[in-house]
Amino acid sequence: MQSAKKEIRDTLAGYYTPEEINVFARYLLEKTVGVSSVKLLAEWDRKLTTEQQEQIRQMTARLKNYEPLQYILGECYFSGLQFHVRPGVLIPRPETEELVMRIAEEWSAKAIRLLDIGTGSGCIAVSLATLLPLSKVSACDISAEALEIARLNAASNRVIVDFQHKNILEESLSETFDVIVSNPPYVLEKEKEVMEQNVLRYEPALALFVPDADPLLFYRRIGLLAFEALTAEGTLYFEINQAYGKETKELLHTIGFGEVELYRDCFGKDRIIKAKR
Repeated sequence: MQSAKKEIRDTLAGYYTPEEINVFARYLLEKTVGVSSVKLLAEWDRKLTTEQQEQIRQMTARLKNYEPLQYILGECYFSGLQFHVRPGVLIPRPETEELVMRIAEEWSAKAIRLLDIGTGSGCIAVSLATLLPLSKVSACDISAEALEIARLNAASNRVIVDFQHKNILEESLSETFDVIVSNPPYVLEKEKEVMEQNVLRYEPALALFVPDADPLLFYRRIGLLAFEALTAEGTLYFEINQAYGKETKELLHTIGFGEVELYRDCFGKDRIIKAKR
């Protein structure tokens, strides 16, 4: 395995920092050999098969093209759970975990009806179905491919989520809910200039971008739907673009929500909105 690690380092030198390359090497070897990092150290002199060597070369070549590691591995961890990911869905972010944990803490031990709008990989819905086992969790997305992956993640994590194919910009909600949560597209088209290439090349634009001329498009539509579909004590949760915290709060007040709170994420950026009727 020593020679394989050296080959990874040599191939990726100049593309990533040495620290990043060490992390990549560990994950690629773990994935290829099928053992933990602790066991890798104990078996460091182990020789890889020809097939394993080729597998590592192929994965390293994908890293050289700046493909995200999570897509190469086909998996990632979120809220302590393992999720399948591929280019049809966004890679779950740490700040989204904060959104999930806030909801789980505020609604723990309660049997609620919850809807996740724009579920993507299902990371929010599946995590909350796990953390709130008494609750009925539903989720929707415009992408059939995303729903396929989300259903796989629900099955692999042994939870039940009612997934629906829905375009919320054109369709209404037919049920009432105690909690509605959404991490909708909020990156402006003009922000592409400062984004990393691995995101622009591989993550789905449908789940990322919103028109520069209407940055609150999804918040307005979901806010209106939620105001009608939430129960009297129901709550709406959003992950937002850090640049539009004040504007999103004002929008929700205009829609009719009486209590709107804005929270910062672990990076100190305005990221979570909580709104009650």
